[in-house]
Amino acid sequence: MAIDKIYKNPTVKQVIFQIQFPNLFYLESKISDIQLDIISRFPESALLVRSPIAIAIGGNNIPQQELENNVIAQKTWEFKNKDGYELSITSNCLTIVSKLHKTYSNEGSEHRFREIIEYILGVFGKHVKLPAINRVGLRYTDVCPLPEKTTAKYAEYFNSALSFNNNSIECINEMHIYIVKDIEDCKIIYQEKYMPQIYPDEVILDFDGFKQDVVFDNCMAVVDKLHLIISDEYEKSIKEPIYRFMEGEL
Repeated sequence: MAIDKIYKNPTVKQVIFQIQFPNLFYLESKISDIQLDIISRFPESALLVRSPIAIAIGGNNIPQQELENNVIAQKTWEFKNKDGYELSITSNCLTIVSKLHKTYSNEGSEHRFREIIEYILGVFGKHVKLPAINRVGLRYTDVCPLPEKTTAKYAEYFNSALSFNNNSIECINEMHIYIVKDIEDCKIIYQEKYMPQIYPDEVILDFDGFKQDVVFDNCMAVVDKLHLIISDEYEKSIKEPIYRFMEGEL
């Protein structure tokens, strides 16, 4: 069941929505139309050229001009706003990041991530006809408090994937648990990270959900489903003190 309230101190620090699709070589010609449609809500824009790779075609003594002619660089169009939302588009991917996340869809906030996703997909679908979506993903990163480096306190705050029978929190220098599992027709990657030498008072819970081979018109239904699954997995991973922290009581 999805969390149905907006907390004073939410543990979620970043949420990412992404669709991946086959390379569309004509997409660049549609960017200006997309920009005009979203400029009122995403006024900041930039074109980035990322990680150029020179492809050598045999031999080591390749003329500089030939190397320059064989450079592959990916263009990324970025759009931002003051509410902490960032949109990036490449020839095979659309990503929306919520960096000041308040809620997915709960009433009581002007900043509902679901509404932004639906809005962007509507504009994108208006100008770009996608034959298929290779992957639809939704990822939540939560930074949770751990006031003491003790096994008892860790067990009080979290339903950890770590076996305390074989490991004690007091002896851990670094912990990174990585689990991939199927839930219904989706996949969830769960990561639990504890690095006391760097972040002694924090535990990171990372939930990355996705589904492959999705019809574009079904994207929102898939995202809603992923949100419900991740919300349920999050609630299974935390205990009462985390709720009290989010309420502002700790």
